[in-house]
Amino acid sequence: MSRPRSLALIACLALAACADAAAGVVAGMESAEPSAGPGRARTITISVDGLNVRLDVRAPGGEPESAMIFRGQERRLVAIDHARKSFVEIDENVVVGMDERMKNAMGRAHEQARKLPPGQREAMEQRLSERMAASRLQPPASIEVRRTDERDTLDGRPATKHVVFRDGEKIREVWTTPWSGIEGGEELRPAFAELVSFVDELQTVVDRLLTSAGGSLSIASGPFAAMERMDGFPVLATSFEEGREVLRTVFTSSRRLALDPSTFEPPEGYRSRIVRDR
Repeated sequence: MSRPRSLALIACLALAACADAAAGVVAGMESAEPSAGPGRARTITISVDGLNVRLDVRAPGGEPESAMIFRGQERRLVAIDHARKSFVEIDENVVVGMDERMKNAMGRAHEQARKLPPGQREAMEQRLSERMAASRLQPPASIEVRRTDERDTLDGRPATKHVVFRDGEKIREVWTTPWSGIEGGEELRPAFAELVSFVDELQTVVDRLLTSAGGSLSIASGPFAAMERMDGFPVLATSFEEGREVLRTVFTSSRRLALDPSTFEPPEGYRSRIVRDR
């Protein structure tokens, strides 16, 4: 074989090998309660390739706590439960099916209620109303984001402060830095835009699935909530409950990194669980 042809063959083989590991971005954050001592923060690892996003949360001791995979092209979300070694998948079709089943079930229940004596009928109608009010498919709370004039430099990055309100109550203060200010920011931006768009559409169901898979991972109420209404990536997010600080999440690092396609698949050996109505 001639030297030029052999070099071309080597180049082709190298490109084929590289194709198995996607070029992506890995970012890190830490989250802790105000009273937490050193080493007591949860770590959040964000892996992005194209429109695929994976979030992994580890407990302060390093044990896997919860994880989520979002496949942007498919608009499909996978919530991973490490404790049960299982996962559930959700997309628009799953939510439409759940909505239809719930409407049908409530319709049958109301039909049954109409056949009851007056006293029992009113009691059953009241229970049905309460059940609908507590349904996972109830309209989401009203979220408002206010950009302030406050500016600061956090870890060497310019930052702007935003305040997030839910139904008029302050729930979060978020400092953002321009996407160009972090390594891989331009790759992170479209992936998070797709993820946040998906969660906004299916907020209540998606958030319950995520919190049920470990209890600590939430898009609708975490540092990435309302991210599309802010001008940058969150480098510091402080959460409040009834005016009291309850959680602080800090951006720690980001780097471009080759990611294996298996990053965006559930762990081997985990079983799929069916999404059921509650």
